[in-house]
Amino acid sequence: MRGCIRVHYIGAGDFYYAISFHEEIDGKHSPLDYALEKAVGFGMPSLISCLPDRLAYFESEQVFGPPERFILKK
Repeated sequence: MRGCIRVHYIGAGDFYYAISFHEEIDGKHSPLDYALEKAVGFGMPSLISCLPDRLAYFESEQVFGPPERFILKK
């Protein structure tokens, strides 16, 4: 999974906190790889905090075509 590799490459830890429409990861602290597997391509918005206040992954809602995806780094 490309998104997973990229956030690990730029310094993400092994755990996350998510705000997501995906109930399995929303409001939880768990392994980062698990959250990315659930969020990437889900088609609903997810914000996954990889390093608090410094690094996050965001995927927007899918309307048409693939959803927009961003790695947010401070």
